[in-house]
Amino acid sequence: MPRLEGKIAIITGASSGIGRAAAMLFACEGAKLVVTARRERELKQLAQEIEDAGGEAAILAGDIRDEALNEALVDLAVAASAGWISPSTMRGRWARWANCHRSPSRTGGRRSTRT
Repeated sequence: MPRLEGKIAIITGASSGIGRAAAMLFACEGAKLVVTARRERELKQLAQEIEDAGGEAAILAGDIRDEALNEALVDLAVAASAGWISPSTMRGRWARWANCHRSPSRTGGRRSTRT
């Protein structure tokens, strides 16, 4: 069982760098994600990668300094915990993520021995 299964994480700066790496790791460990960054196109690419691997992520593009965005992120996370987010939700896009810790591309070509 993944360590973060049943948990929801809000990750900022998820379009690149450490934020993107954190999003991938949290998803790999079973967390449902609410990810944000200013670059919507990159967030959509991240969500697609997560979807292709079987996990769940909602995207909301914007500037984290915007108080309204912060409130929307929390609202989206609460909605995710209630389980009523759908792929057609305007503020978020859910995708599925699974077995990433066993993916050769995530382990440098080696299969992980973690269970």
